[in-house]
Amino acid sequence: MRNSDDTIGIILHQAGGLFNSHGYKAHLYWSYHGSFGFTKGAIYRHFKSKEKLEEEALGYLSGICFENLTKRIKAQYQCWWQIANYCEFLWNRILVKPPIKGGCPLLNVAVENG
Repeated sequence: MRNSDDTIGIILHQAGGLFNSHGYKAHLYWSYHGSFGFTKGAIYRHFKSKEKLEEEALGYLSGICFENLTKRIKAQYQCWWQIANYCEFLWNRILVKPPIKGGCPLLNVAVENG
């Protein structure tokens, strides 16, 4: 038997990658549920709707980006270097070499809903 928190984490990781790479609204989520390693019923047990899963997945992915950014900024003690690290992170770590497959989740959602 799996731990509920572990299951949610796995689903968010898998779904987040698919949503971020293929789009939230256009993605045929339920046709890919098998790629999560869970049945549709198991996913519905933890997330009441596709919209709730989309919301949670976006939060999960954004958290990964912000965690990486926070570590880089805290590593610097001078304000100037913190700002420089922030700009470098946005350019190189989000746009050029994103830490998440599919690019920046916030940018993807903004473009998709724009």
